[in-house]
Amino acid sequence: MARPLSSWRRLPLNTKSLDATPKISANEPMTDPLPEPIRTRRADSPRFEVLAEETGVGGWLLFFCISESAAVLLNIRALAQIPQVFRPESWALGEQASLYRPLVLFETTAQVILTVGGLVGLILLFRRHPRTPRFFTVLLAFSSLYGVVEMVGAEKLYAQLLPVMSKVGTTALDRLRLRNFRSDTMFRGFQMLVVGIGWALYWQMSARVARTFGDPELAESRVRGV
Repeated sequence: MARPLSSWRRLPLNTKSLDATPKISANEPMTDPLPEPIRTRRADSPRFEVLAEETGVGGWLLFFCISESAAVLLNIRALAQIPQVFRPESWALGEQASLYRPLVLFETTAQVILTVGGLVGLILLFRRHPRTPRFFTVLLAFSSLYGVVEMVGAEKLYAQLLPVMSKVGTTALDRLRLRNFRSDTMFRGFQMLVVGIGWALYWQMSARVARTFGDPELAESRVRGV
C-alpha cells in the first residue's frame, strides 16, 4: 500500500550522504587515464580477413544475378513484340525516315545478343567458370554501347519524323506521343549506359568476383587496394 504524501517527509534521511562529492586538493595529481589514440585499420586486421574470405554467389554478386535474370526476361518479352515493327505499314516508315530501318535492325540484333548473352553468362556464373568476369565485362560494355546508340538514334530519328508527321496532317496527340517516345527511349538508353558501366566496374574491381572465379591473389590485392 502506498504511503500518504505527508508520511514521506518523516522518513529518516542520511544527510551525510547528500554531501558525498569527493574533495580534490589543488596539490593532488589527476589520476584519470588519457583517452586511447584512434587506431586505423591495417591490411591484416580481422575486417580485411573477412573481406578476403568472401566468396560465392552472395552480396552484390547475388543482386547482379537477380537483376540480370530480370533483364533477360524483359528482353524476351521485347523480342516477342518485334514482329509488329516489321509489318508493312511500320516498315514503310523507313521510306520517309532514313534512320528508322537501320535503328530497328540494330535494336533487334542487340536485344538478341543481350538475351542470349545473358543466359550464357548466368550459366557460366553458376558454374563458376574462370572466364565469367571477362564475359560479363564485354557483355556490359556492349550494353552501354547499345544505350548510347539508343540515345543518339532517338534524337536523330525524332528530327526526321517530326516534319513527316506535319506533312501528313497528324494530330497534336500523335506529336505528343512521338515526343514521349523520344524521351522514353533516351531515358532507357541513359539507364543502360550507367548500369552497364557500373556493373562492368564491379566485375573488374570486386574481391568476391576474383575469389569466386579462381584468382585468390587478385582478390587479396583488391581487398587491400593494391
